[in-house]
Amino acid sequence: VSVLLQEQHQSLVLERLAGFGGTLAAPETRCAAQALGVTLAVRAAVRQDFVWQVFQVLGAAMSGSLRSLSFPVAMAGLHHWRRFVVAPGAARTALGFQEGSKVVQWMSETFADQELYKKYYIAMEHAEKVMTGADQEDWVLEKARHIRVESERRATVVRCHAASAALLALRRDGAWVERGAASSALFRCFSSVFATKPHTLEPPFVKPTPPELLLYAAEFLHLLLHLKETEPSEEAVQQTPFKLLDDAARAIHQVKPEKSPSLPSGFRLSRAEEEQLVSDFIGAMLQLNLSLPPDPKAKFAPASLEDSAKDVILGWDACMEPGGVTSSSSKTSEVPRVLSQSSECLRWNAALALYILGMDFSQLFQDAFESCIARWRKKQEQGKVLLAQDVLHRSGLAK
Repeated sequence: VSVLLQEQHQSLVLERLAGFGGTLAAPETRCAAQALGVTLAVRAAVRQDFVWQVFQVLGAAMSGSLRSLSFPVAMAGLHHWRRFVVAPGAARTALGFQEGSKVVQWMSETFADQELYKKYYIAMEHAEKVMTGADQEDWVLEKARHIRVESERRATVVRCHAASAALLALRRDGAWVERGAASSALFRCFSSVFATKPHTLEPPFVKPTPPELLLYAAEFLHLLLHLKETEPSEEAVQQTPFKLLDDAARAIHQVKPEKSPSLPSGFRLSRAEEEQLVSDFIGAMLQLNLSLPPDPKAKFAPASLEDSAKDVILGWDACMEPGGVTSSSSKTSEVPRVLSQSSECLRWNAALALYILGMDFSQLFQDAFESCIARWRKKQEQGKVLLAQDVLHRSGLAK
């Protein structure tokens, strides 16, 4: 490795790494390229320009045509990027995650991609035809349902892992978000999942965002709104991480507003955009199909802690605990445990995370809330009115 890191070899190393990780290579080679690139980045942390270029190559290697979309490659990349983030020395995070980072762009766009399941379907359908040599009429009845279910699973898993890795990087060292264009783009990407986007691929509809993704979106935005321009890494670590609760419905009644949420520096929304965001946010809460605001005596929806008896914490790693040790296995990620929860548990915890974010939104966009409430009253959309008023009431801003 020391030979590869010598300055006279760096351009050749980057060229070879781009070739190994590109879409023309076999998936196994692309996975190995992600591992190699992160290993080089960890070993070369003092060579900041080289580390930056390595991550640009790794991020660019994820892009390609629909037919080259690979679930194993995406998972390998996210696992190894996460390994880089939790390596000793939190400040190293900013070396690969900063303004213009292709890694950050891929993670945020992947999380926000509401039609990713359709793209996996196209990729899996193409792979099936290549392997069997059969046209669609020969296998569609046998394989179509399996491919549809598996493509939806893969899309959800990749999007959750992308959100978890981005959230962990933000907690680990918020300095990589330079409170400008990068954080503004992140805000727009993560808030976009509150509304269902128009379709761009067949079939002509897009499935609503599932509660596990709303959960990650709400937590990421909440943390982003509480980063400070001074000493961002300390602020990020001090922010209490969200953990799944058995009694999330009851916990909603304990939610209180936190001080001084703020939009990223230089980022502003127009009044129309603020109202649209508030409308999408309230719509996402209603989409959970729960009785909101909740009954204080609502029954528990248990979160499964399995045999580990550890809390399920979003965007967290053992190395961030006092005396914690960096984990080396992707199995320590919270994502599989989040996805193993019951639908009721996920929906109530998503509602709790959205209420916490709602405390921030109500302080930032109070006028937009009032305008939306007035419009919904005219349209007699009482469900939206009651929910928006409840958010304002809990934040102490109700008139």
